Amino acid sequence: MEHEIKIRTMSERKRRESGMVLIVAMVMLAVMGIVGVAALDTVSLDQQAAGYQSRKRVSFYAAEAGVAEGLATLRSNGTPTVTSTDLGDSAAYPHGQPGYALAAGTTIEKLGSSSMNGMAMNIDQGGAATYQVDYWRFEIAGRDASGTTSKVEVAAGRFTGY
Repeated sequence: MEHEIKIRTMSERKRRESGMVLIVAMVMLAVMGIVGVAALDTVSLDQQAAGYQSRKRVSFYAAEAGVAEGLATLRSNGTPTVTSTDLGDSAAYPHGQPGYALAAGTTIEKLGSSSMNGMAMNIDQGGAATYQVDYWRFEIAGRDASGTTSKVEVAAGRFTGY
């Protein structure tokens, strides 16, 4: 008789636990779904950040190209000039080309000149300075196709001898 009671008790316990596996499985699926959605959201945010950084990098490199033009003209003719320029091939940039120009509201400004005696080698100069440095300041704005801009301010000098 004791044996029958145990069997009946075990069968009742199995009957009460029969839906538990389904509930545990549903909870696990819900948790895995939430983790999956969170992972997708994180990937989406990472892609947005990478796109922003890429656009910012393109606009910065465009501004650097403008700085290079200004410094090259300063070296060649003594006065920096920067013309508004689009960069690259339009086939490579179907949505618009990156480019550069002087920053809005700015001009190329001469900061001044300074003379120096070049290692005291001023023979035949009557004691006058033998070298001069002209200082210039300009600000370049680079842009990418989407309108993201980067500004680079430059102060440069040109060293000339007499």
